[in-house]
Amino acid sequence: MPVPMNDFQKHCLEITKRFLLTAIVVDDELNLSEPSAARDDLTTPNSNAETSEDGSDNQPPLRPLRVDEITSSFSRSGMVCGVVSPETGGNDSTFAKTLNRADIIILDWRLSRKNGYTALPLLQKILSEGSQYQLRLIAIYTGEPDPKRILDEIRRSVPKVNASGQDSNVIDVGACRIVVYLKDRTKTTTQNMHLTLGEENLPDRLIHDFADKVGGLLPSIVMTALTAVRKNVYRVLERFGAELDPAFLTHQTCLPQPQEAQQHIVEQIASELHGIMDDAVTTDPSPAGMKAIRHWFSGRFENDEISFGSNPSSKIEEVTKMLEQGIENMENPPLSRKNFNILSHGFSGGAENSRELDLRLASMMCFRQVLDPQQRNLTMGAVIHSLEEENGKFLLCVTPKCDSVRLMEKTSFLFLPLSDPKQNTKQIVVPVGENKYRRMSIAMNPSNWCMIDFEPDSKKKCVLASLLDQPRDAFIFTDEGNQKYRWIGELKPELSQSIAQKIAERMSRVPLNQSEWLRRSK
Repeated sequence: MPVPMNDFQKHCLEITKRFLLTAIVVDDELNLSEPSAARDDLTTPNSNAETSEDGSDNQPPLRPLRVDEITSSFSRSGMVCGVVSPETGGNDSTFAKTLNRADIIILDWRLSRKNGYTALPLLQKILSEGSQYQLRLIAIYTGEPDPKRILDEIRRSVPKVNASGQDSNVIDVGACRIVVYLKDRTKTTTQNMHLTLGEENLPDRLIHDFADKVGGLLPSIVMTALTAVRKNVYRVLERFGAELDPAFLTHQTCLPQPQEAQQHIVEQIASELHGIMDDAVTTDPSPAGMKAIRHWFSGRFENDEISFGSNPSSKIEEVTKMLEQGIENMENPPLSRKNFNILSHGFSGGAENSRELDLRLASMMCFRQVLDPQQRNLTMGAVIHSLEEENGKFLLCVTPKCDSVRLMEKTSFLFLPLSDPKQNTKQIVVPVGENKYRRMSIAMNPSNWCMIDFEPDSKKKCVLASLLDQPRDAFIFTDEGNQKYRWIGELKPELSQSIAQKIAERMSRVPLNQSEWLRRSK
């Protein structure tokens, strides 16, 4: 049965289909060639089989999986689907690594009737051995009559579960979504009948579930951009072909610090990927263009109106024009240009955390992601927080990157204090805790700046932070006076450079004594 969708959900589904490539099915009851008629024969119970409280065998009848129905349905969506029997999967570790290569994984809950094994150990291994940021969907597709029991067992056994309600068939574990569905012809209660799917309908439902996890305007941009990267790998390889290896070695040989050669190429690769992604998201229809935005509005605001705080409700048509033209360019915008602070409140339908959403996006646009789980070094753009006092200072390091490496002895680093926001100052939004953000001004007056001495690591020749368990996963810098500072984040390079430029402009001002009448006349 098709899943009912509004226009925006259909838009996100099409984007998801372009992203998805592979699926894999693991089931001990594979029907590769037999007709699709049900087989209800039972196997002989064994000592490992589950039994009910009254002692009767609790194994459901055989429901041979019609493989051709599943692979054909995935094929119609442009996906490749593999099928594996758990008996031929090799050792658990190798098997889990194989499954982790797929975008969608389909597991039978009872992987062995002979031994009574369930999919839970394999599911745990998949989650533990795969990256916590690897986006994938795992579907339990079973002939068991009680999906709630399976869901409860997963919730108890899998760490960091974020369940979508106890009555839902969806469990989120970080980047992974787990769903449970019942095989066709499974004898279950009326309450669970909506979870029963035939093989021919399963792939479409799972693709819809995947799209539901990544639905949204911003996720649509991300998925479109990453799909383009997938499809254009060779374009980048052509630019950095093996014939350039001698030139790369020449470049490395001539560098003052040869180990930086790889990072130089990474920067060039990033530039190429930027061009590919930029082209992808500006095509028509674009993932978050006006057509998509109109669908987003129609799916959220059924009465065709949006309320911005105490202002009279605005028609979707007026708001759409404001988005197309920009509030600064409209002659008669739906609300005052000074009321930009309540825009997110209206777009979110009056959500209480709308201001936090603004801060979160602003912080994301200020700070870059640092992926190295073990190391943080002190360099330009690093924000640290003093732990020596209750209301410790936030400090922004502005020592140039070239002066933060190749250090042989104690080195002084220059810091600009951050304070509560003031008008007409350069500001950033700093992440100060989990889902907590603080808007702060950068002290551009040299009288507020400070120098702090640090001893570099003897091997890395830069100032490194120590990773502590308490505070949880905190990186701590210790200066020459044994003062401690927690690493908060690192600004994006272009923002750091703009701050450095502002410092240079301020320091290079030439004081002039000139006619006061002339100065005022300007």
